[in-house]
Amino acid sequence: MNMKKNKSRYSLVNLMLPAWCLMMTTMMLSACSTDTIDTWTEETALAWFADDIPFNYTFVTEPEQTTQMVKMIDIQLATPVKNYPRKINVEVAQPLHNSQSRIEFVNPVTVEAGAQSAQLQVTFYRTPNLNNEVDTLVLRIIPSDDFQPGIFGLTEKAVVVSNTFLRPEWWKGDTGNNLGEFCQTKLHVYYTVFGTVDFMFGDSLWSLQGQLAMYRLDEYSKAHYGKEFRYLTDSDLPL
Repeated sequence: MNMKKNKSRYSLVNLMLPAWCLMMTTMMLSACSTDTIDTWTEETALAWFADDIPFNYTFVTEPEQTTQMVKMIDIQLATPVKNYPRKINVEVAQPLHNSQSRIEFVNPVTVEAGAQSAQLQVTFYRTPNLNNEVDTLVLRIIPSDDFQPGIFGLTEKAVVVSNTFLRPEWWKGDTGNNLGEFCQTKLHVYYTVFGTVDFMFGDSLWSLQGQLAMYRLDEYSKAHYGKEFRYLTDSDLPL
C-alpha cells in the first residue's frame, strides 16, 4: 500500500516539474526586455580612434617662427550613411601635466553628410617648457545624440607635444636592436639624412633599401661624428 502511495506521489511530481520549469522560464523571459539589454540595430552608430598609438607632434623640425600647428586625428565609424551632418563628442580624459603646455581640439567633431569616417582637429602650440619636457593630453570619445563610443581600447587617444625628437613607433624590436639605443642625436642625424622621421628601410633593415639607408646613415655619422650610426649617443658632438 505504501509503495503505491509513494509511486503515485513521484508520478505527480514528475508531471508537475515540466510545468513548473515552463512557468519559471516564461517569468524570466518576460522580466527581460529590450529596454534593459543593449542590442545592435541598423541604426546603431559607433565611433572610435583609428589606432591605439599615441599621436606625437614635435616642433623640432619646424622653423623657429612656427608657434602653432594644426593636425588631424582619424576617427573610424560603424554607422549607416546619413544625408545630414552628425556630431561626435570628445572630452579630456587626462589633462596636460604642465600649465604652460597648450593643446586645443575642436569639440564636437562633425561627421559630414554621407561620410563614413571623421577627423578630430587638434592645434599644438610651441610653449617654452617644451624645450625641456614632453607633455601629453589624453582625449576620450563619449556618447552624443548621434554616436556611442566604439571599440574597447580605442575610445581614448594620447596626444603628445614636444620640441625635441621623439622615438618613432617603428624604433623597436629587431630594427631598434640594430639601430642601437635611441637618442636625440641619432634621430637628428636620421632627419638630416632623410628629411623625415618616417621608416625609410623598405621591407626591413635587411632589404636592399634598408641596407642602402643604413649606408647613408653610417657615412654621415662617420663624417660628422667619427663613428657609425648605431654607436652614437647624446654626449657625441659634431667634429
